[in-house]
Amino acid sequence: MCRAKRIMRLALITHYPVQYVHDRRQDFARILDAQWPLARLYLRAAEHDRRCVAELSKIDGITYAYVKAKLEEPLSLVEAQQLIEQNRLDERLGLLAWAFGKMGLWDALALIAEHAGEWQMERMQQVMARYDV
Repeated sequence: MCRAKRIMRLALITHYPVQYVHDRRQDFARILDAQWPLARLYLRAAEHDRRCVAELSKIDGITYAYVKAKLEEPLSLVEAQQLIEQNRLDERLGLLAWAFGKMGLWDALALIAEHAGEWQMERMQQVMARYDV
């Protein structure tokens, strides 16, 4: 997608009234092509009703954790552990760690730190296999 279209879509989220964004968030989510605008969309929709953020957990767990951190709504340690397991090989693991740090989930950060090296190797092996290196 060209840069101009991405900017225009993000501008729609930013400039439409909050309730309009909230009510049409699922339509907007379908046309966004990256996690950052998705986070911005749900942060904006949460200005109208924070309960909508829960549906983000089914769309993208890392973005969900980021939005929860920005809204200062901590996850439980169990939720954090589940997100780590589901996303341990995701290249955005650092963003997940940032969110956990912002939430004060030190045990979750310790788990990431303990396994980061092995997960990085596993992720590198996946990339090498994908490109037949």
